[in-house]
Amino acid sequence: MTVAMMSSRSWGDVCRTLSRVMIPWRMGGDEFTVLLRYIDSPKKVVEAVHRILQGTQAPWEIDGHSLELTVSIGIAMYPSDGSDTRTLIKNADEALYYAKNRGKNTYVFYDSSVRP
Repeated sequence: MTVAMMSSRSWGDVCRTLSRVMIPWRMGGDEFTVLLRYIDSPKKVVEAVHRILQGTQAPWEIDGHSLELTVSIGIAMYPSDGSDTRTLIKNADEALYYAKNRGKNTYVFYDSSVRP
């Protein structure tokens, strides 16, 4: 089980493409949390993250306006990054903010170096 936090404006479209392996929910503002089911290795997490990033790279056309979407992702994995929901979400959130500081369209796995 893996928890990944994303910052995005149009998460619903991405969810439809990966709905078999993820359970998304909105945390607030532009933050969404995703529980990745049936994914138990960092390699598989990276594959899912790359699909998410690819799904958000094309410009979005809304009412004749072209919008660019950027995504930052923080990842915490069970049980190495927490054994309960609260700890996993907190650690994924710390990794998310570290990813945001590194630039757009990137992801970071949680470890002790991402703590503020």
